Amino acid sequence: MRRLLWVFWIGALLGGCSSEKRAEQVPAPEGDALYGVTVRERRPGAPAWILRAKEMQFRGDTLRVHPVRLWFLSPKGDTLSRLRADSGWVLERSSEMEALGAVVVESETDTLYTSRLAWDPRRRRIVSTVPVEVRRPVDVVHARGGLEATPDLTEVRFLGEVQVEKRGTGDTQKIR
Repeated sequence: MRRLLWVFWIGALLGGCSSEKRAEQVPAPEGDALYGVTVRERRPGAPAWILRAKEMQFRGDTLRVHPVRLWFLSPKGDTLSRLRADSGWVLERSSEMEALGAVVVESETDTLYTSRLAWDPRRRRIVSTVPVEVRRPVDVVHARGGLEATPDLTEVRFLGEVQVEKRGTGDTQKIR
């Protein structure tokens, strides 16, 4: 019976991040954990992300995740970027997420490093309000106030004091 209950919870969790939100119909037990889980968040007709974790724990409508492995997807389902972090959480109803610890986002050409990064599903942007480093093919950008960016890091708005170091030359320029 207990095994059947776990199968039900896994099914509810996996279906709970779809546009139908089936997991909201039956709340998960407080504190129960799942191991080796994959969750797919889908918007009508277009996947948004895939999350894999060694451990997920329910806390109300929040899923605590350890460690975080996440793939941001294009509307066609192609990988835009890969995120890894020590831990994180997902709000089940809104699909908002936050990654914590050693956070790394790798796109096709750029790599972002920070200690805290949030996903805003309404704006489809990643946001950090703590210092970030973005390594690009020609330079390395340090922003003390964080950034707002698309998941593929093609559109980036750096926040706060920004320094740019040209690769190969060591020249550093303070932007603001």
